[in-house]
Amino acid sequence: MAWPNIFQRGTFLSRFSHHHVLMFLLTFFSYSLLHASRKTLSNVKVSISKHWTPSAFNKSTELPVEVWSSNLLFPSAEEATLFLSYAVGLFISEWLHFYNKGLYCSLWIMNGLLQSTGWPCVVTVMSKWFGKAGRGVAFGRWSACASVGNILGACLASSVLQYGYEYAFVVTVAVQFAGGIIIFFRLLVSPKEIGLPGIEAEDFEEDLHRPLINGAENEDEAHPNYSIQEGKSVTQVKAISFYQACCLPGVIAYSLACACLKLVNYSFFFWLPFYLNNNFGWKEPEADKLSI
Repeated sequence: MAWPNIFQRGTFLSRFSHHHVLMFLLTFFSYSLLHASRKTLSNVKVSISKHWTPSAFNKSTELPVEVWSSNLLFPSAEEATLFLSYAVGLFISEWLHFYNKGLYCSLWIMNGLLQSTGWPCVVTVMSKWFGKAGRGVAFGRWSACASVGNILGACLASSVLQYGYEYAFVVTVAVQFAGGIIIFFRLLVSPKEIGLPGIEAEDFEEDLHRPLINGAENEDEAHPNYSIQEGKSVTQVKAISFYQACCLPGVIAYSLACACLKLVNYSFFFWLPFYLNNNFGWKEPEADKLSI
C-alpha cells in the first residue's frame, strides 16, 4: 500500500525548517493563551457568586448594594499591592463614580471586539508560512490550540483557587504577559522577513489563473478580477466579495456547522463548573477538574 503523498520526499514535510516549527508553536500558544484568559472567569464563577451576589445560592437576603458594601476584595493594603493595576483601576473607577450600566456594556463590547482580532491574526500568519501543499495537515494539528488553551486556563485557575479567586486571574495574566513578550520579539509575520521565499510564488501562481467558481467556458470571463500584462504573470488579484465567498462550495454548510458547534462548546465552556457545583454540590476545584 502506498503511503500518502504528504510523507513522500519533496512534499511539505521535507520543506519544513526550524523557522516553520517555531512559527507554528508561537501562533499555537498565542491563541491558546487567548483562550486561557477566557476560561478563568468560568472556573471561578462559583467563588465570585458567593462573595458578590445575594442570590439564593449563598442564602443571602440582603440587597446587592448591601452585600457588595459588606465584602472587601482585599483584606488589607498589603494584599492589594499584589494586584497593582487592578487596584489602580478600582481607585479611578471609585473616584470618577463609574457606576453606569451603559459604560459597563460598552467596555464589555469593546473587550469582545478586541478579542475577536486574535483568530484572524494568527490564521493569517500561519497561512503565510504554510503553503497549499501542507496547509491541510498543518492547520489540522494547529487548530487544537483553542482546546489546549481551554485546558491550560482551567488548570491555571484551579491550581491556585485555594488561595482565593483573585489569584486565578493574576496567574493567568502573568503567564499571558510572559508569553506576549516572547511572541512580540520572536514572531515573524512572513518568511520574507528573514529572506526565505514566500509561499505565494510556489503554491498560488497556478491558482491565480483558475476561477474560484466553475461553470464558465472562458476562465477570463469566470474570474474577471485579475489582469495579465504581456510578458508578465498576474500582477494584481482583487479579493472576492462576501457574496462570492458564500457561493463557494461548502462555505455555508461549514459555517452553520461551526455556529451550532460553538453553541454547545460555550455552554460547557462558561457554565459546566458552575452547574456541577450548583446542582450537585461539587466543590469548585473538583468541578473545574472534570470540566478540563
